[in-house]
Amino acid sequence: MLAAADAIVVAARWPFTQERITRSLEGVTLSGVRIGSFRQTFLPFPGCIAENVVVSRGPVPLGRIRRLSIQSSWAARIRLSHDLRRVRAEGLQLMLPAHTPPPQRASAGASETNVREIIAGGAIVEVARGSGKPPLRFQFPELRLQNVGMQKKMEFRIAARQPLPQGRVWTAGTFGPWNAEDPGRTELSGSFKFHEADLATLDGVDGTLHAQGSFTGTLGAVQVRGHADTMEFGIKEKPNRVRLTTQYSCIVNAVTGDVVIEAVEARFLDTMLRVNGRVAGEPGKSGKTATLQFKADRARIEDLLRLFTSSPRPALSGAIVLRADVTAPPGDAPFLRRVRLNGGFRIQQARFMTLGTRDKVDKLSARARGEELEKNGADEPGTVAANLSGRALLRGGVARLSDVLFEVPGATARGGGTYDVISKQVNLKGALSLDVGLSEMTGGLKSILLKPLELFMRKNSRGGSVVPVSITGTVSRPVFKWSLTRKSGSGD
Repeated sequence: MLAAADAIVVAARWPFTQERITRSLEGVTLSGVRIGSFRQTFLPFPGCIAENVVVSRGPVPLGRIRRLSIQSSWAARIRLSHDLRRVRAEGLQLMLPAHTPPPQRASAGASETNVREIIAGGAIVEVARGSGKPPLRFQFPELRLQNVGMQKKMEFRIAARQPLPQGRVWTAGTFGPWNAEDPGRTELSGSFKFHEADLATLDGVDGTLHAQGSFTGTLGAVQVRGHADTMEFGIKEKPNRVRLTTQYSCIVNAVTGDVVIEAVEARFLDTMLRVNGRVAGEPGKSGKTATLQFKADRARIEDLLRLFTSSPRPALSGAIVLRADVTAPPGDAPFLRRVRLNGGFRIQQARFMTLGTRDKVDKLSARARGEELEKNGADEPGTVAANLSGRALLRGGVARLSDVLFEVPGATARGGGTYDVISKQVNLKGALSLDVGLSEMTGGLKSILLKPLELFMRKNSRGGSVVPVSITGTVSRPVFKWSLTRKSGSGD
């Protein structure tokens, strides 16, 4: 009689009916749910199988499940508990539109159901981007959740293929308990590996990235630390590639996708850069803007130039100290046209590696000192070392240079102008201060003709001439000019 009474109670509260499963799914998704076919199971475990499950909000489909299997245990049914042994979702596909319709149902409150294991290997998530772009497609060959419940700390193990940057991700850790009042305060921790990420799927850069690290915190502020190794890193429009290694620490808002970059230490060739900043988007707008601060105290100008030039041999070598604020907004224009920069630089003991430029600089220094030029081999670096410094404001691929200082033994030039980082066109104007008079830089008839003109030219503290000069052409083929008719002022 007791067994019969218990069986009646269990049957009366039997949860695995199509109506109750539909209602439960609608309460969880806050959407309408339609089940194509349904059958209950009793042996070896009580439960049910629902096929062709469709989740939608009005006319907008949000997800499909080809086969949903739910298993409980007879012990749980006798206790009338809400515990489930296993839930398996086969052929799960989520479609997230650019603008998700509002919920069709009110929240049912916190669920009392606890699930020992959820398996959804083979799941696909597609995120619409609008503007005629194809959706982002995330694939999950492995998706396993354990100890699942609103008041539980869930364990997860996930293998995924993500689209941007395209690559494979493995992650494992814990999540929860879920904070219904403020989801951003839900706890999260674990570790990850990012393998063979193709940076060419991103805008502006190229290379293959491998990364690993750990994360801990809450959904609204996940502390992420790790390191990455990028092979063949470079700017997409340029042929030169380097190996880039980084150590990083950042805070990720998993609710909005924004990132605060606390510290990144990047190394390539003989250069080390330190970076901090943030990557964030504005509500209602697609894409995110990167706002970064760069510092380089141990860097080489030839390493930096290698990334932005097509020549296998940079035109300049030397130690550089760099400070720059860089902003890279989203958009369809080429990266070098979109990126904005405001910073300053100082290059010590720079040597020009291009034969034509090297000879011109060596000749300038020798003549400015009133000496003869010593010839060197075509493949040797310049005999004269130069110091350069200045400030740069980059907009639309054109850098506006100011407070530019160029020093070689015997001569100092100050001025400013523009430099097109894409075409490499240079347009600089300024004043060249010499150690000697202009007539002493030449010999023969030119020296005699220039002697009277020095009476009308400005002199520096050393008694040498101050001559208006300009540099045009390209970095690899510069054209140097000086003028005796234009006034030499610092405003150029």
